[in-house]
Amino acid sequence: MSDSHDHSGETAEQMWTCSMHPQIMQPEPGDCPICGMDLIPAEAEADGLSEDEIKMTENAMALANIQTSVVGQSQMGKENLKLSGKIKTNKESNSVQVTYFGGRIENLYINSTGESVAAEQRLATVYSPELVLRNKNCSRQHH
Repeated sequence: MSDSHDHSGETAEQMWTCSMHPQIMQPEPGDCPICGMDLIPAEAEADGLSEDEIKMTENAMALANIQTSVVGQSQMGKENLKLSGKIKTNKESNSVQVTYFGGRIENLYINSTGESVAAEQRLATVYSPELVLRNKNCSRQHH
């Protein structure tokens, strides 16, 4: 007896995904590791999505009632807007500078590696009680 099931549409690289969590892509059928639902065959063009991307048909987008709007001060008024997302370190605002005296940087004008600077350009404003004290002692000795 011959097998009447047609396997011509299947490929050796068939991927399986969860209908609720499309970021889940596995090479064999099974259960979703997040919700436990049965995995379904993924569309051929669906693989390659990263875990923070989803792909929806027009019908799915209509059912999901996805809406977008431009966020800005003129539109916000006194309304609250709740957003979800990830907080990442802004490397542009982090910097470390070793000093040879106690004190603190009041204002930092250059804050990224590789940023161009010109001669005589101010890099930072520093406050140091130790330097203020040294300066006062030096000026007293010279008078």
